[in-house]
Amino acid sequence: MFADPIGVYNTVLAQSTASASLDLLEKAPYEVAAYLEADRKGNRRHVVEKVKRYIRRNFGRSDLNLTEVAEYVRMSPSYLSSIFSASEGRSFVDYLSGLRLERAKDLLQRSPYPAVEISDMVGHTSPAYFSSAFKKYAGCTPGEFRSRARGHAETSASAS
Repeated sequence: MFADPIGVYNTVLAQSTASASLDLLEKAPYEVAAYLEADRKGNRRHVVEKVKRYIRRNFGRSDLNLTEVAEYVRMSPSYLSSIFSASEGRSFVDYLSGLRLERAKDLLQRSPYPAVEISDMVGHTSPAYFSSAFKKYAGCTPGEFRSRARGHAETSASAS
């Protein structure tokens, strides 16, 4: 209704009665609010997807942080944090940590790299903190996870 102001004016004038014109004008603020909210939600979703792509490309950098990502999408860190949490159901930091730890699990299963190197590859500067975070996330240490994953792979291969 509001994309063309002249069209709005003509639509109001085209009503058969003053009452009909008034009804149309009374509904206008609600239609504008609904339009703006839908546009804002669509834009938020687009921003969050852009942020997630940026994080996936850069999660291995230990210095990656909310402020940098907020600058990338030209938002304040607090506003980005708010819309990210609302969209994803978890905070920026939780999302980044989860992504790093999932990548670590994959590397532990599929690569020959020691856990210390994997820690660095996924953006953790402290192997001790990485091990602690991994244990909290996966329920076991990186070494235990690797042993279980390789034991499972060997069991699956010998069963074939």
